[in-house]
Amino acid sequence: MIFQLSEDITLLQQSVRDFVQYEVEPIAMEIEETDEIPQRIMEVSKEMGLFGLSIPEQYGGICILPFF
Repeated sequence: MIFQLSEDITLLQQSVRDFVQYEVEPIAMEIEETDEIPQRIMEVSKEMGLFGLSIPEQYGGICILPFF
């Protein structure tokens, strides 16, 4: 069986990689030391819809796996 990600998932994957690389990694030590995520990182995460990824669609989350 060949598994290929949809274009939407591939774009989401790249967006998350870029966000982590350019926004989170530069302040990773600060996050580790303070054990707090800066508010601007939280806001961007929300804007990207990352908070809804772990919530089922029926409860207002985002369905990223259409075959489930």
